[in-house]
Amino acid sequence: MGIAENTVIRNIQRKRYLICSCVSFSVVMFVYWTWRERDISLAPISMIGPVTVIALILMSDVLRSRFSLLSPKTMVITGFLTFFTIGATANAGKYQQYPPALIFLCSGLITLGIVFFNLGFRAGERSKVFSEFLQSTKGILNEKRVFRVILALKGIGLVFTLYVASKVNVPLIYQLLSSRAQIEGSDFVFWNSNLRYFAWLGDFVAVGAILAGFLLAKKWGALLHKILLSTGILFALTIKFLLGSRYYFIWLLFSIFLSYWLGLTSTKRTRNTRYLLIAIVVTAVPLSLMTQYRHIGFKDLNWRKVNYLNFNSLVEGGLDQFFSPIEVIDAIPSRYGYLYGSSYYALFLNFIPRKWWPNKPGGFSIYMDEIIGVEGLYTTLEGNILGNSVSASIIGELYGNFGYLGIPLGMLAFGALAGWWYRLSRSHADNIGLQLLFIHSLPVFAMEVRGDFLAITMAYAMQAIPLYVVIRCARITQEPIQINYHKKVIYPIKP
Repeated sequence: MGIAENTVIRNIQRKRYLICSCVSFSVVMFVYWTWRERDISLAPISMIGPVTVIALILMSDVLRSRFSLLSPKTMVITGFLTFFTIGATANAGKYQQYPPALIFLCSGLITLGIVFFNLGFRAGERSKVFSEFLQSTKGILNEKRVFRVILALKGIGLVFTLYVASKVNVPLIYQLLSSRAQIEGSDFVFWNSNLRYFAWLGDFVAVGAILAGFLLAKKWGALLHKILLSTGILFALTIKFLLGSRYYFIWLLFSIFLSYWLGLTSTKRTRNTRYLLIAIVVTAVPLSLMTQYRHIGFKDLNWRKVNYLNFNSLVEGGLDQFFSPIEVIDAIPSRYGYLYGSSYYALFLNFIPRKWWPNKPGGFSIYMDEIIGVEGLYTTLEGNILGNSVSASIIGELYGNFGYLGIPLGMLAFGALAGWWYRLSRSHADNIGLQLLFIHSLPVFAMEVRGDFLAITMAYAMQAIPLYVVIRCARITQEPIQINYHKKVIYPIKP
């Protein structure tokens, strides 16, 4: 064994040691933080179980060289740590109202879900890939075609955005789309109009921004092209910022960064990883602002009293989902019956207007209105029910549909899908089209832990479908085309 090989092995061992040490230290500090006060709260104590299981999974993956930041498993684990552990620890006081048995039962179900997700992920990694799907994304992307598609998508999205904005009877900068029904000061609410059936047109702007990041990394085009690409990215982020949805903003920013990272050469990717840390720091300010104005709009926000780094409401509400499955377990089946999968197959019925089918199955968020006993923030006029902004989380929704058995089976299936998708992307790293679809899906795995299945999956589909169509239209196949009657082989023109 040469000196170079020994150096590589030592570096790998050093990285494993550092990661395992950091994970172990974090767990120890969490346990200490949980027990540091005399008046011990049950909610953070119950989180020791999920945190310990997650730590064991991470260290096992590190020791087996299977850990990756760009993995659906990492996204899901990050989701559980973020939306349950942080909330239960930071808001420990409000869980005093729940019985201890209910708290530990909920924590045990979360731990069970994580374990079965990991088992499903391992099974999915050993599954066979589908060659038919790979053929549809395989090939060289023609930069000129991609650029034309970006301009077309941006144009359609811009026209749709401006048209909706023209319906709002307030200045454009205050409510660009008026998509959030609870924002006051407007006579026109987007989700009360027939335009809601065309909401997917607005996502064309986001899809174009993701592709623009890829072209910018490849330094394609002249200065004018680069200006148009950069402007398109800023325009897309501005729209997501004005809409007040923290999830959509983070999702788009993360996808743009990864598409840019994907377009770089392998030697530049490592150097540009530091930009991810810069992006996280920069994102902190708009996230803080969104948390403060998302329910009142720009018009009513007192800018003199704005705290640009105030994350209290974000931690207290946006990151605290532990109480959601607790409420669901407490209410079902004692007060309400199981849904038996209706909140899942509602995805395939979502295109049917509720006026035609008043009792159409909906997402689980509409049932959270009844469960927690408050009026939903997104419940609109004219019978168009959108549900509460508080979701049941993946654990609560699985339990609400199928009871205790739904959690291990549902998380096993979710893990198998994530593992298959991860193996597919790792096995075909040279398939740029597939990689673009993969990196766009990563934030969704984290948000599926927190969010309503119908809402999150529909939002993902409205971007993933046009992104897939663009990749198919912009690719040039690498395989020769056989012309039998001339007995010639014609190769496509490279871009």
